[in-house]
Amino acid sequence: MSTVTASAAPLKIPRPVPQRAPRPPRENIPQTRGEREAMLKAVRHYVAEQTLAPPAPLEELKEHADELVAAMDWKPVYRDYVGVLINNELWRETLATIPFERRLLMMPKCLRV
Repeated sequence: MSTVTASAAPLKIPRPVPQRAPRPPRENIPQTRGEREAMLKAVRHYVAEQTLAPPAPLEELKEHADELVAAMDWKPVYRDYVGVLINNELWRETLATIPFERRLLMMPKCLRV
């Protein structure tokens, strides 16, 4: 009875990914998840009521964000965040038409592990 021994390379365990402590949101972003979700709901309702179509110029986004911030009595510092939410909602339908396997995720170098 013969035994064949194959010399296998030793297993190499990948290095652990460092865990980062959660950081608080910046001042111009709502601090709690509930606030952010309420803003998103209001923005979705606002975009559904308006006749907006992508791509929207930056100045137009700022005008709509200012209007919504004033109407909802939010802090003026949230204007840019609301503008991003409005722009995301404008593109939601267009993005939904692209199948997942055809989408490309581009990550900046700072997020790569």
